[in-house]
Amino acid sequence: MNFRILKNSVLIFALLFTVASCSKDDDENDNKKNNESDLPLAEQMNSPVSGSTITNTGKIVIGLNESDFIYQRNANVLKAMGWVSKRVTDCAAMNDIPYFAGQNEVDTTKSIDNVTLVNKGTIEIHTKRIVELYESQTVNPEIEDETGRPIEYVRMFGMCSTGKNCTIINEGTIEVYFDHDPDTPIWVYCFAMAGGAGSQIINKGTIKFSGNGSRRTRMRCIAITGAGATAINEGDMFMNVDMAEDCRMITCGENRCTIINDGMMKGRVPGTLFGMTHYGTNTVLNRGNINLTVVPVPEGQTSILTNDMKFVCGLYNVYNQNRKVIPPMVNEGVIDIAIEGNATSDAAFQGYGFLYDLIGGNRITAGMTNDGIISVSQTGPVHFDMGEVGFKCTPKVLSVEPPLMCKVKLGHWKTRIRDFAATKDLFVAKGVGLDFTESYIDLVKTESYVIGTQYSVAEDALIYNADKRFTNEIIGFDNLVFRASGEGVKLNWDKDKQTVSLLNAK
Repeated sequence: MNFRILKNSVLIFALLFTVASCSKDDDENDNKKNNESDLPLAEQMNSPVSGSTITNTGKIVIGLNESDFIYQRNANVLKAMGWVSKRVTDCAAMNDIPYFAGQNEVDTTKSIDNVTLVNKGTIEIHTKRIVELYESQTVNPEIEDETGRPIEYVRMFGMCSTGKNCTIINEGTIEVYFDHDPDTPIWVYCFAMAGGAGSQIINKGTIKFSGNGSRRTRMRCIAITGAGATAINEGDMFMNVDMAEDCRMITCGENRCTIINDGMMKGRVPGTLFGMTHYGTNTVLNRGNINLTVVPVPEGQTSILTNDMKFVCGLYNVYNQNRKVIPPMVNEGVIDIAIEGNATSDAAFQGYGFLYDLIGGNRITAGMTNDGIISVSQTGPVHFDMGEVGFKCTPKVLSVEPPLMCKVKLGHWKTRIRDFAATKDLFVAKGVGLDFTESYIDLVKTESYVIGTQYSVAEDALIYNADKRFTNEIIGFDNLVFRASGEGVKLNWDKDKQTVSLLNAK
């Protein structure tokens, strides 16, 4: 289909849907009708006008048809050295990309702002056809000669906004099927929802990633690509892929953003898996349920992960030398982290409720608070470092005197009472300045706890030094306060012996 015709038909389609969506009866019908077989097929939707609204109440499918509009652009991509501009091939079901008329090229001189994209129907993404079309033009990290391969990534989006102050809302279903060849060496990158500076990105529906994937498959349920944006999950997010490299439910590479989970995040993959990640001065809050499991790589496949990326965690915070103020990460919900191992599993994999990736810098301070419940578990013959909180320092800080150690300030922390010295799964430290000056820990009774059993709460019981190359700086530990949490119990705290137990309240 000629794209000029497509754009005109999309505008007419969008106006009809927008007017229809204003009817209360239609809204109620849309909420009730979520059977894919009942939904009318729709074209890709593009909004080339600032301030416009597009609403999908049908079913948009990309990746299967020759009529798919696929475009190329230079995009800012987050690499280890920071943001860099790379050539990418994109295909989006709903977007506000300013194209050149009749061409598969983006007009980078224009910005379409204040656009609203709403999905009340179904968006379905397939990767196979688009990967096959562009594989020969896309960078293959496994060969030396990259002549004639100008494309960095093949990317697909459910809902994508690049303009400022846009609103992206999913009230329906966005489903991504990684049905491409699992042996492809190129990067295949899929986003359910993505928005730029000042955007509001809200998932009230269902987002699913499934299929075979490949060793360079990446996925994001929600990605923030500009400062001052908000991402909220009030619905369900699922990732269950046979092979993948980097999987994130919500991720943000910018500053002054707010990231909130009030829904469900559930993942099961053989690669890096994160609930909510951020790299700037952002607020991160979990009030919902995060359930993440890493499983072994399938037989016959090989992971490309380096040891620096072998993680599964609920909330992830990265320090760098340019950051000055970092709001605390807060959990008020439930975080369950698991690693299922086997005899061939890599012991370098780690699992945490919170993870602080400390790369050195200006001894800046961040905070952490847990008013919910965090659980970590592992199976198999290989031991993995796992804890409610992990602190990972970069080895390069070892060569600096004094070490450029970042500081994390503990606020309130709720945890199940247990033998911390034996489990080594509360605070797992690999080079950190941990500040207890204004901290208190609430101890929760479990069903298996025997009333009166004493456990150590000495410094070396609560804080496990998992990497002897690093010396951890502990600040104000004597100020740490313990309390009993829940009805029917009271705390017995022997400060001289540094032990605690829970007793029946009278």
